[in-house]
Amino acid sequence: MIRRPPRSTPKPSSAASDVYKRQFCTSCGEPLQPISDPGLEQPFRECSSCDFKIWNDPKVVAATVVLHKEKILLVERIDAPNESLWSLPAGFVNNNENPEQTAIREVSEETGIKCLPMHILGVNYSDGIILIVYKAELSDKSDIQTPVTAVNELKNTAWYPLEDIPALQFPHDWLYIDRAIRSQGLPLDGPSAEPYEQGID
Repeated sequence: MIRRPPRSTPKPSSAASDVYKRQFCTSCGEPLQPISDPGLEQPFRECSSCDFKIWNDPKVVAATVVLHKEKILLVERIDAPNESLWSLPAGFVNNNENPEQTAIREVSEETGIKCLPMHILGVNYSDGIILIVYKAELSDKSDIQTPVTAVNELKNTAWYPLEDIPALQFPHDWLYIDRAIRSQGLPLDGPSAEPYEQGID
């Protein structure tokens, strides 16, 4: 049985929209012009000189629910709108990177924990972000590993008992935590990604 603290109101993310506020071309330095298209809800930007375009595309983020011995791995981010708000390990998908690889890479980079993806818990869209959430297990099941706060955007990382989960920065995380506990999810498409080995040892 998991205990849910009172819901918090997260600060809207502007990560997906900041790139579309650029005024000058990153290729030649000339001004960018907004271009309207009947098929698009918002205009894209096009260079007045070299035809470089910035499309109003969403950003893709991969997050991971890591459970082990009735505990969950969580991170506390510096940009959380209030104190003591936690979230799942997560990060933006790099070019030519499978979101499944992103999920385990972010866990390793943010906490030093090596894990293996098990299945997809769901997909969510909000504020220009497509979120793909995975469930993962530790690559070494012998004992629980001690997480470390490994990147500048984090204040803390920790394992929390499922009966004492703290307030979460993103309310939709509760849905995926529930699904992970109940083992509700979709199978991975193809062979599972290998544990990320370029993070912290």
